[in-house]
Amino acid sequence: MPALLRFFVLAAFVTAMLRSNTYGADAFQLPNVVLLYIDNVGYGDIGCYGNPVIRTPNIDRLARDGVRCTDFNVVTSSCTPSRGALLTGRYPLRNGLTHQLSRDENWTGVGLPQTETILPQFLKPAGYATGCFGKWNLGFAKGSRPTDRGFDEFLGCRSGNIDYYTHVYNGQKDLYRGTTPVEIEGYSTDLFADAACDFIRRHRRQPFLAYVPFNAAHVPNPKNKAPPYRPRGRRRRNTLSSTDIGLTHQIHAKAITQ
Repeated sequence: MPALLRFFVLAAFVTAMLRSNTYGADAFQLPNVVLLYIDNVGYGDIGCYGNPVIRTPNIDRLARDGVRCTDFNVVTSSCTPSRGALLTGRYPLRNGLTHQLSRDENWTGVGLPQTETILPQFLKPAGYATGCFGKWNLGFAKGSRPTDRGFDEFLGCRSGNIDYYTHVYNGQKDLYRGTTPVEIEGYSTDLFADAACDFIRRHRRQPFLAYVPFNAAHVPNPKNKAPPYRPRGRRRRNTLSSTDIGLTHQIHAKAITQ
């Protein structure tokens, strides 16, 4: 994960400079970070990598206006350990989280060892506002929740592939603001994108980290759906396209900060 490691080196450098006597916060402008993470999507699912069916114009625009990686590998294709690796910058065997969390581990377990330092904890000493909006999936015991681990704000689900409309996971409502369960009407992709955009607007005059781990385009588990549930062949295409629409909100929010 060389690109991620380079980012952590940058974060450490920024923190060191702000703490030094030689440089101050005015010596350079700190970059804003919007880190988007989507579920169960391969590079071949996206238009800019050649998919002729699924429409992802906003992801394609990010690739066209930015950088399109052609040789990049995640440490694992499983949701939980890939998130742990992303936020720690360490392989699962090193950070201690090597498996997909069960229902009970998601709800009340430690998950990612609390001795691990994650991205917002590196950036907060440098003056960053930090927010997490989406699928946490790293344990929700006291000390393991997003707001326990360096995020100022959290709106999202503790667990995994919640229902997009009812926000149910394994028979229980699973939408939280901070550490408190909440009920909000709406499609989860839109809720997470809107919350991230609101965060960006409120913190546009200071450096910020917005971590947005969508639960899309994960297909909802039938046990998270109200019966009768009949999966349809177009469901994956629709959820990925909706994720692309969510990115539209992100792009717009970024534009107002420039």
